[in-house]
Amino acid sequence: MKITLKEIAARVGVAESTVSRVLSKEPTLSISDQKRRAIIETAEELNYVRVGRRSDPKLSQQNLGRIVLVHELTIDEELSRPYFVGLRKGIEAAALEHGASLLRTGPKLPLSIETSEQLLGCIVIGKLPEETLAEVIQLDLPLVFADQPAPDSAHDSVVADIDRAMLRLLDLIAQRGHDRIACVDLIEPSDSLAIHGRGRIYRQWSEARNLFDPDYLITGFRPSSGRQLTRTLLKTIDAAGKPLPNALIATTDAVAAEAYQAIAERGLRIPEDIAVVGTNDSSIAQLLVPPLSTIEIPAGDMGRTALELLLERCAGRQVTKTVTLHTTFVERKSLRTEAAPAIEHVEGG
Repeated sequence: MKITLKEIAARVGVAESTVSRVLSKEPTLSISDQKRRAIIETAEELNYVRVGRRSDPKLSQQNLGRIVLVHELTIDEELSRPYFVGLRKGIEAAALEHGASLLRTGPKLPLSIETSEQLLGCIVIGKLPEETLAEVIQLDLPLVFADQPAPDSAHDSVVADIDRAMLRLLDLIAQRGHDRIACVDLIEPSDSLAIHGRGRIYRQWSEARNLFDPDYLITGFRPSSGRQLTRTLLKTIDAAGKPLPNALIATTDAVAAEAYQAIAERGLRIPEDIAVVGTNDSSIAQLLVPPLSTIEIPAGDMGRTALELLLERCAGRQVTKTVTLHTTFVERKSLRTEAAPAIEHVEGG
């Protein structure tokens, strides 16, 4: 069942427009922290996800066909990853508007999927095992990769400009007077450090300025704890007799929230002693104390774009496309501002 803003507003006892402005993270909205928290928590409880813009109704069709959604994560795994929920919801919303049905599968294709079935195409979310990806490609259907580059030039993809956004973010943090920046990077066990992870960009930026110190970068593989990684990072720096970082970048908002705990254990304050920045702009970012500065990735719009790319292919487009969507830096109180004029938003790209 589709959850609406009206239902959330009724539960919390506020206007529907207030719910919309809170969930859109409108910075000028004047509302108590209690009401803001109630709206966010109610939206989470009801599994409401913003899925971005609506397609032109004139493009909508009925009974368009079936699309295979090949997802790296199981349903249970996805529940703990809000970003992937938003990405899938964007695909589902666009499919509904265009009259297409979805068949979710992965990481192994079910026996019910056969080349004889009437399928429009496939959308891949996340990194699949090589053997699964090979099975998907062998279906010989239009194929779109969501949240990652396509493995070859034959297929479409939609990605976020997270690398460029990270570089701009590091520049901004340095401009604010943070001269000892650390990074807690949590990646998938199947990922390569040379290709994936925020730590890769952090290292490139630091080395380009002759600032890189390996003691200020820690990488863990899921399901490691961001809290434990941050503890280890701080202990390593202490043991080396070096000053603690005065800024920390975390792979996700969830890792940042765990880093908050490790920082508090040391009796340190955010942002006075250590500024903290996350990624994804999930609901937890607004609920932390102080609220977390973070890079917002337009997951819902990425999902919609993936579906639209697939339909373009089905309509006969031959040229391969890679669409890059801009991220936005959302500044909150976890990053100090006294070293330079305040900047409300910094867009990647």
